[in-house]
Amino acid sequence: MEDPAFDSHNIALWDQAWGHYSIYARGWKRHGVRDIRRFTSPDFRTWSEPRYLDFGEAPIEHLYKNSAIPYYRRPDIILMFPKRFLPERTFDPERWEEKGLSDIVFMFSRDGIRFDRRYMEAFLRPGRNLLNWHDRAIEVGPTLVPTGPGEMSLYFVEHYKTPQVRIRRAVLREDGFVSLRGPYAGGSVLTQPLRFNGLELVLNHAPRRQEVCG
Repeated sequence: MEDPAFDSHNIALWDQAWGHYSIYARGWKRHGVRDIRRFTSPDFRTWSEPRYLDFGEAPIEHLYKNSAIPYYRRPDIILMFPKRFLPERTFDPERWEEKGLSDIVFMFSRDGIRFDRRYMEAFLRPGRNLLNWHDRAIEVGPTLVPTGPGEMSLYFVEHYKTPQVRIRRAVLREDGFVSLRGPYAGGSVLTQPLRFNGLELVLNHAPRRQEVCG
């Protein structure tokens, strides 16, 4: 098939919740930007026509190198850590040939096609190292693995297009993809109604410290 979009890693996985194989691959410039598509198969031989992912009302952005993976603690949830390309941003045009910067974003799906992009901030940033401040510097591999009690790790490439290119590990607490943070003065949050079975509900939160200076 003639398709110019297969120039980055294309992720094949078994979707346990829906009972089929999926391939998540780059899509070439839907709406004028790079995008992500899905193919499905019951047997890994015959494949559906590609279907672009649905991001709802999220802004249109360049997304590719998707790093799709079922969450090992909830295999019915597909996680993605795509590279987001920001062509309007530049740092040092004398050092790099191409304009723009890249970062990593986080999104998830329960059906493999409609992805929740409510968290628009960068999940993984270029950081302070100037070798990451260019158009292709960082990208996450299709890995999210438990690496210790209450700990999980992502592996990503940094310093791409330089002699110092390397793989690094980013460590997260288990289930620690997103969090709510309030101002110092305090605040409130309203959640969806929650029903659960059991006698105890445990919340993971950090109360504001009260300090007295004497």
